[in-house]
Amino acid sequence: MLIVIFILGFFLRAQETLSGNFLFLKDQGRDLLAVKSIVVDKKPALIGPYTGLQAVFQGPLYYYMLAVPFALSRGDPRLIMWLMLTVSMVAIYVGYLVGKTFFSAEVGLVIAFLFAVSPAASAAATFIWSPFFVLPLSSLCLYFLLGWIKNGHKKPFFLLAGSLGLLFHFEIAFSLPFTLAVLFICWLIAQKKRYAFPAFSFLAILVLTLSPLILFDFRHDFLTTKSLLKFFSGGNQGLGGSELYSKVVYDHFVRFLLNLKATFIAENTFAEVFSFFTILGGLGYLVSGRSLLIKSLLCIPIMLFVVYLTYPFQIWDWYLIGLFPLYLILGGIFLNSLRKTWYGKILFVVVILVLLSS
Repeated sequence: MLIVIFILGFFLRAQETLSGNFLFLKDQGRDLLAVKSIVVDKKPALIGPYTGLQAVFQGPLYYYMLAVPFALSRGDPRLIMWLMLTVSMVAIYVGYLVGKTFFSAEVGLVIAFLFAVSPAASAAATFIWSPFFVLPLSSLCLYFLLGWIKNGHKKPFFLLAGSLGLLFHFEIAFSLPFTLAVLFICWLIAQKKRYAFPAFSFLAILVLTLSPLILFDFRHDFLTTKSLLKFFSGGNQGLGGSELYSKVVYDHFVRFLLNLKATFIAENTFAEVFSFFTILGGLGYLVSGRSLLIKSLLCIPIMLFVVYLTYPFQIWDWYLIGLFPLYLILGGIFLNSLRKTWYGKILFVVVILVLLSS
């Protein structure tokens, strides 16, 4: 069944790659020029693409990932598109692993199916863009997070730290608040279950994964550090400029809703229904549910929203791209739970058919 899901996911993603008819704009051109500098001009990079804040950059791992197909194809972006397709397919498998490892094989298959048909997840194979690498990486973060919650061992905790650090190389606007949200949830769980919480080791691993950015900052008179200090002191403007804080909060809330709405289905009416029942079911489980694993997953978007309340500018779609895997995993868990009753099985089949036909 997993193979069938992979085949389905491949054909839903591969149209642009197989046809060679994919989006290529100035951002893609800028990135490939940077990759050319690494491969052809032999100039190593310490930073990746710029962000919406002055002098703040993504990490350089994205460029080095692109460098491999760039070198093999002598700069032909069509081979790089195969890398993007592979990254999108890997996300399906990691989602399956999360479900199978921590819940059941059936849950894993349902999650894999949702990843395969999700328009948000499928979009990661449509053009070359660094935030698309967040999808498998954030799924991997959730895998290690649940592994640590389940047994309290240090290994998944340290692997979680490394995975979070790698996120900074692809979309810092998501990775920074996501890391803070996950770290706070880990601290709460450590207090509740009396787990060891090696914060210093966690921080050391993060610093190691971010060492190219730190070295760049050191070599350029702490340019990024000064920009961040200026931002937190109110002197630096993000994308979108400043607005009334009440409007900022409202816009953040709407952006989170739109992000959830875009996860499962493209058709507007069905997307609204899915979003409504997802929110209702999630809140209900937070009140009466028993699984700490599920409750922890449900708390992440809430904590992320709280962290984003400190960001007084507009949130763009890619700032929340890493929530797609979280919603798909939760959706797979709750969708599979419908199969416990005969009428739930009917609803389960209806949902599957709707998703396939969308």
